[in-house]
Amino acid sequence: MMTYMTVDERSNDKLVLKRSPGLYAVAVAIGIFAVLMYLTRKPLDVESDWWTPIASIICFLASLSTIDNWEVSEFNKKTKKITFTKLSLWQRILHQRPSSVVVSLQSIENVTIEENVLKYIKQKVRVVALTSNEGHKYYVTGSGTTDPISDHIAMCQEIRNFLNLQDEKED
Repeated sequence: MMTYMTVDERSNDKLVLKRSPGLYAVAVAIGIFAVLMYLTRKPLDVESDWWTPIASIICFLASLSTIDNWEVSEFNKKTKKITFTKLSLWQRILHQRPSSVVVSLQSIENVTIEENVLKYIKQKVRVVALTSNEGHKYYVTGSGTTDPISDHIAMCQEIRNFLNLQDEKED
């Protein structure tokens, strides 16, 4: 289970929320690696020495691609900006710049929790959303989680308190 987000820094002028891959993401990657290794060995029945290391590398790289992203949401009252930053494992390995979206802090008028039901497993997924006065929605994270709604409510309340927004009743 992954915690939705954690407060990394909190002051009167700045709020930094972070999310990083948890043990669940690593377990999924290891499971995918094991399944892919099994599938590459079973149907081919190849006895060549060259195939095993190549298959191992391909399976390892494929499993690494399933690990979640590192995400940071920084609310800064001094610069009057919100910066949403996402960094994938490949970006970390290759030392690339993270992808960022910058939004005006003054344009945010509401903080809500959006809920969707996954199609095949019928499980609820939630994400905290910021609504701007232009009608745009900005999600605090790139993907929703199945964490308890209390985690999402706490994060929503933290953002509302920082932005001095009035509480609205959750659906």
